[in-house]
Amino acid sequence: MYPVDFAEYSGSGSPFVACSICEFNVAHVSLEPCGHNICATCITECLNIVQDKSFSCSLCLTHVQGFHLVHESPPLNIPPNAPQPQQAYNPPINKDTWAVLRIDNVPWDLTPEAAIAWIGEPTARVHVLLDNTGKTLSHAFVEVTGDRAKMVLCRVRNKVLGAGKRARYVTVTVSSDEELMAALFPSWVGSFRERSPSVSGLETSKMTEAYRTGLITPEEIESLRHLIFSPTSHFLKDPRLPSYKLLSILQTLPDNETFCSLQTRCVLFGIVVSPT
Repeated sequence: MYPVDFAEYSGSGSPFVACSICEFNVAHVSLEPCGHNICATCITECLNIVQDKSFSCSLCLTHVQGFHLVHESPPLNIPPNAPQPQQAYNPPINKDTWAVLRIDNVPWDLTPEAAIAWIGEPTARVHVLLDNTGKTLSHAFVEVTGDRAKMVLCRVRNKVLGAGKRARYVTVTVSSDEELMAALFPSWVGSFRERSPSVSGLETSKMTEAYRTGLITPEEIESLRHLIFSPTSHFLKDPRLPSYKLLSILQTLPDNETFCSLQTRCVLFGIVVSPT
């Protein structure tokens, strides 16, 4: 690891600053407004995230409004006496919790076993996402213990996921419980606070819809059941993937029955034990 207290060769007297994400490379850019320092490799990976994700800090998920070089003066519109950004701050890691990572541009035939082998974490929980036709979405989620998240991010940097014609250059970033839950329960019209569904801020009509439809609709359950017992969809690249999706739903299903009734839970668990 690069030391963080050596004087820079440039003669400016400024110390090296380690990247806040990988804690290995020398940081070159300071993000605004969160102030985290990031190396060239990590910022490139952040910018390479595909689809609808905005450019956010991979460490604290704050939307990035700008950046400047680590040893460059901040923009002129910031008062000289303004408080210094949290450049050396890293969110506290609770070893008893799980960190959520997002993998973008995954191959269509990705399985949890392949993802676990790729990241090198046998205890990881992998969530491969499917639509109702069985098509694998272009991103997946991985849960690792909080104290292993940064190590995983460093380990998978510049690694290709998959083999042969389906090998992909992927991007791995820090995600959140809320993003994971929204991906696993796309029909939910409310929001999430960590892993708990919330109707806070919804209009009356939307709130009524939330209570009526809940986290998962009967149509989604029936589509999943069909894919499990009749895995003939052209889009389904591995017949095991629908079962893995069901497992992900059961693993993350909130305990509160308000938005997922006992009857719905019985139907979901019934698919697991049903012979046909």
